Amino acid sequence: MRSSSAELCCGRRASTVESASAGRCRHDPSRSAASGLPFIFWLSTLVRSSLDWLGSAEPEVAERPGIAEAGRMLRQLLAGPPPLRLAVAESMTGGRVQALLTAEAGASEFFLGGITAYALAQKVRHLGVERRAAEAVDGVSAEVARQMARGACALFEADIAVATTGYAEPAPARGFGEPGVYWALHHRRPDGGEGRREGFLSLAGCDRAAAQERAAREVVAALAAYVRQWRAPGA
Repeated sequence: MRSSSAELCCGRRASTVESASAGRCRHDPSRSAASGLPFIFWLSTLVRSSLDWLGSAEPEVAERPGIAEAGRMLRQLLAGPPPLRLAVAESMTGGRVQALLTAEAGASEFFLGGITAYALAQKVRHLGVERRAAEAVDGVSAEVARQMARGACALFEADIAVATTGYAEPAPARGFGEPGVYWALHHRRPDGGEGRREGFLSLAGCDRAAAQERAAREVVAALAAYVRQWRAPGA
């Protein structure tokens, strides 16, 4: 199996997204999803749209299932062969990615653990983030997300890890007029190589809680899409 080199999803900041909770994010009728989709249809839509996203096309936004379904989906994808052991490093999402992953019984079969390293000092101490470069960007950049994901793999001795860092609310002084999150995925492949994915998701119009929730769900979707693509015949 092989994994492509690092890619910046969409190559630009994503457009405004809808919230999983009505009223928390501004609504864009042109990107609405049909309500009441059966789970299996949602799952195929999620993976297809996430693969398009990773291939530099904006995904269509589908209605998300409950957190238990998201955990079940990851459990099936990570089971293998070969099985993949997962770790998480969070900042902006404040533990929500880990909550999604552990909502379904059996998460211990693939999830080793996670860390919410909110302060820069903890990113440096536990995840090996380079202090000087991170200080210059307030701990929020694509490179910091990459280092966090790599550090989580090392900290938990995991095969694959995802990480988030960003702003759950506007931070104009830092150049962020709207909430947004950098995410990264690091995969230590069985052949000794590395797989990477990364991106930036704009969460314009979302309040703090909705931004964190949406970011967590999109990161889980990107993780699922990556694993499915990596496992595909001929990949």
